[in-house]
Amino acid sequence: MIAGSIDVTVTILVTDYGVEDILRMGFDGISEWGHLDMSREDLIGEDVAANAAKVLLNKGAITIVDNEDMSDSWPLTLEKLISGVKWFIEEEDNGAAYLNDGKLMTDCLDDFAADQIIQYALFEEILY
Repeated sequence: MIAGSIDVTVTILVTDYGVEDILRMGFDGISEWGHLDMSREDLIGEDVAANAAKVLLNKGAITIVDNEDMSDSWPLTLEKLISGVKWFIEEEDNGAAYLNDGKLMTDCLDDFAADQIIQYALFEEILY
């Protein structure tokens, strides 16, 4: 028997390093359905995820391209990525398992979880 329930608001901290972690794992995770558009010169280099994180953290956008229909693409901004984290925590059964003292524990993310965060960021749902 359930005695009652309450709504709780939680502030979740996502660090700069966390953004990079989500992208690093996410680029592997999305490879089934999409890929990062590498036409931006500031993405090219040894560490693509770090470069992409810098773009987002500087209020820029990166583009994710559909693997099957290259004419379909979606811009990803820091605001959208943070929104994707929110959706992930709220919608996925194990989403809260990635929280510790209000901080998103991105070092615990795997490709699948990061893929879900990116899909929530782009589509507000899981499509793939």
